[in-house]
Amino acid sequence: MPSDSTSPKTCPTCGATLDPSLIGGGCVACLWGDIIAGEKDEASSTSDTPHIVGYDILEEIGRGGMGVVYRALQHTPAREVALKIIAPYSLRASEARKRFLLEIDAMAAVEHPTLLPLYDAGEDKHGRPWLTMQLANGGTLLDRIETYSSDWKKIAHLLICLSRAIHYAHERGILHRDLKPANILFDEENNPYIADFGLAKWADEDISISRSNMLLGSPAYLAPEAVEGGSKLTTTVSDVYGLGAILYELLCGKKPYEGTQAAEILTQILTRPVISPRLCLASIPRDLEVIVLKSMAYEPSKRYQSAADLADDLSRWLDGKPILARPVSKLERVWIWAKRNPLSATLSFLLISSLLTAGFLLWQSNKELTIALNDAEDRVDFMTRELPVSLEPLGRLELLDAVFENTSKHYEQNKRTDPNSLSRHADFLTQWSQILRPRGQIKESLIRLNAAMEKAIAATAKKNFPLEAARSRISTGQRLGEALIEDQNYHRARTTLNETLEFSDQLPKKYLQDLRLADLIAQLILEQAVLEHKQGNQSAALAKGKEAIKKWQILVPRLLKKPDSPHHQKSLINVAKAHYFLFRIHQANGDKAGESRQIKLYLDALKKFIRTSPGNLIYQHELQIAGQLYTSHLLATDAITLDEGKQRFIQLDHDIVELTAQAPGNIRWRTDSMANALRLAEIAEQQHDDEAKKLWMNVISQRLNILYKMYTTYIRVLIVHRRAASLCGAYYENRDWSLARHHLNASFDIHRQICRLTPTLKEHQLLQQATCTYSDSISKHENPQAAIKWLKNQIEINRKESRKSKLPILWLWSEAACYRCIAKLNISSDSRVDANNQCLGILLTHADKAQLIPSYPDNVLKTATDLLTDNNTTTDIRISSLKQLLSALHHLRKPHNPERDKKWLDLLIQVIPKIPVASRQTIIDLAQQEFFADKNNYSQLYLQLQRLR
Repeated sequence: MPSDSTSPKTCPTCGATLDPSLIGGGCVACLWGDIIAGEKDEASSTSDTPHIVGYDILEEIGRGGMGVVYRALQHTPAREVALKIIAPYSLRASEARKRFLLEIDAMAAVEHPTLLPLYDAGEDKHGRPWLTMQLANGGTLLDRIETYSSDWKKIAHLLICLSRAIHYAHERGILHRDLKPANILFDEENNPYIADFGLAKWADEDISISRSNMLLGSPAYLAPEAVEGGSKLTTTVSDVYGLGAILYELLCGKKPYEGTQAAEILTQILTRPVISPRLCLASIPRDLEVIVLKSMAYEPSKRYQSAADLADDLSRWLDGKPILARPVSKLERVWIWAKRNPLSATLSFLLISSLLTAGFLLWQSNKELTIALNDAEDRVDFMTRELPVSLEPLGRLELLDAVFENTSKHYEQNKRTDPNSLSRHADFLTQWSQILRPRGQIKESLIRLNAAMEKAIAATAKKNFPLEAARSRISTGQRLGEALIEDQNYHRARTTLNETLEFSDQLPKKYLQDLRLADLIAQLILEQAVLEHKQGNQSAALAKGKEAIKKWQILVPRLLKKPDSPHHQKSLINVAKAHYFLFRIHQANGDKAGESRQIKLYLDALKKFIRTSPGNLIYQHELQIAGQLYTSHLLATDAITLDEGKQRFIQLDHDIVELTAQAPGNIRWRTDSMANALRLAEIAEQQHDDEAKKLWMNVISQRLNILYKMYTTYIRVLIVHRRAASLCGAYYENRDWSLARHHLNASFDIHRQICRLTPTLKEHQLLQQATCTYSDSISKHENPQAAIKWLKNQIEINRKESRKSKLPILWLWSEAACYRCIAKLNISSDSRVDANNQCLGILLTHADKAQLIPSYPDNVLKTATDLLTDNNTTTDIRISSLKQLLSALHHLRKPHNPERDKKWLDLLIQVIPKIPVASRQTIIDLAQQEFFADKNNYSQLYLQLQRLR
């Protein structure tokens, strides 16, 4: 028996040197060999269905990495079965055949009501192994997750059933190793079956068919030991973990670990404990939460030691008996997390130890308690200031939501009114607002800023308030003003900024020597300049901007003494950016000389800062941005030729790519490198250089593919990604449709992400415009049916989003727009009528929300006209649509619009003659009640309506 004490240095399959940096130390040569062999075989394979003696293949019903599954008719006995055969592209892939044969052996070794039974097995004439099994055509558990929502007993019954079946397999020496909702099938009578033993392993074998250290299974359901050590470390309790992960998803409605990339999910499994189910959904029974957490314990020894134990505890819960699982204490959870994250734990333990110290000292004295609480809050303040700085470049500020929520509870429980505590609380709320704003949550940000302002004012209400309180008051006032400007509440922004500046004028002189305070005052004045600029007062904006720069210039010599201090660094970049802001003001005034002077000062300031700190990456990045802006300005003013501009941008591209390589996870820097490539593509287009444009569009495409995998919630970054993806889609549309569709799909994913983060009319209008454009492209390059299939998928997505959104009407409005797009495609008259009918039904059902969308009544009018005047519309549809329309019109007629009212009446007068006389009376009565209940000026239309009786 080989020993696992030392890992082999060479691959036992091909002899190549193993790469220890891969998870599990896998063999790169074999992995690439599998991929290349698979690609070649897939390319050479035909689309013909297999020919198996004794079976008729009816249709393909599934396809995976190793096999294809068909619905087939078995001759003897006569029955429908599921026939699985190894995929043509898997024949030459390393060990794929052996894995398939292992699945056959595993299925043959077990016979249990909840394990999908094996009927037959063999090989076709090409030597491809196949098997047949019971046909479970009731869908998968993945398709049914929502049907289990909050039905705790139904969930428990299902998991008991699955756990008993897995225990049965374990007793016969078989590990499943790929438990997930997609592998739980149902028959027509809703009986569950565990399927897909393609990754099974005999428990008593030391080495499985796969290389022993290879990672197998679906990432979100993998046990930590499988992630760390691959297949060699998997045991029966690894399957218990998989069952726990399924239970978690059924209870919470989402996977225990989620991400856009497998590596991201695997990293989460190894570095953070699973979020407690009751934090996701408070109504989950406490005992079920305990059962889940025990099943998914990080250390295998802390889990249920068999699937039967898990089933027994679930049965106890169902019977109302005490469960045997012991809840994991908070201290144990912290210890487990600390072992996973030794570096990240340091700051957290400082905070926790301070809070524990505060509680321990409570009985001693108020004085000691105050000291402890101050110490704890100082650490909270440090964490909430420093963590966003680290996560913002990655575009992952949403990871801080739980941190801020939990810290907020601390402040709520310790309502202290001394100036230091109040100012710390204000700073905390201000920082919280700053992690919400980049994600488009401006309203939520304003709520916290308003609360912060109340705390900051209270902190400075008494005489002799501390310096920290003064800083807090000015910082909060500036941030609140900034958010109000973004929300276009200019009047209140002006009041807030003026009041805060008046406060700064009354500060003691000794306070004004403080660098951080002086920097905050300069930022406050620059925010006033921004307000003037937004309101079109460019001369006032210019004066305020110059005033801010003068204040900063006084600080620069002192700031440069410590250029790598985070506070000084931020202040120095603010100085440089202030010059860029003045450039924008001169641009608005048409002052070319002023533009050139300020953009040059912007660039020179950054060069000066870099000379004092040449290794500073943040300064270097800001210099790259300044270089792009400066070059664009020179091109716009004809100060340089297109060739000179191209050479400058090529050099900038080289520099920013080198810079990005030093911080590969920085999504903002990667976005800037893509934006630089966009400028080069634009220059190539201006020069009519098709080869250069092709080169740079390919560069953009490659850089976008990396960005697509880097999940972000940063709105401004997502908007740039959307624009670039749309441009790539448009560029490749008539050159490489598959590549165009790849980018257009990504563009749509980004569209939806933006709409989730900032549910606004503007974003949903853009989404709808893109929907129509993209569906037309699919119809053009493929066929109308492909476009309809894509649109129906968008309809389902919009419908699901409406259930989760705080503004569901916007998603329903976009769902209706998809039906409008279907109706416009070149399809049959019946399909067109059906699409318009579906669209109108959605719009009228939610007409009570029409006032939230100004164009909503016009959308209804246009769709109603298309449907009701279509000669192919049936009488029943016309009558029911007219009744529904007239019932909803009182919502659609607000606010009053005589011109639109006339259009409604014109439509009714045109359509009523198309319905039988027997039904007209009701329709006319409803129309008269809606439009002519009160005396009005539609006398001629009233008479026309009456004549229709």
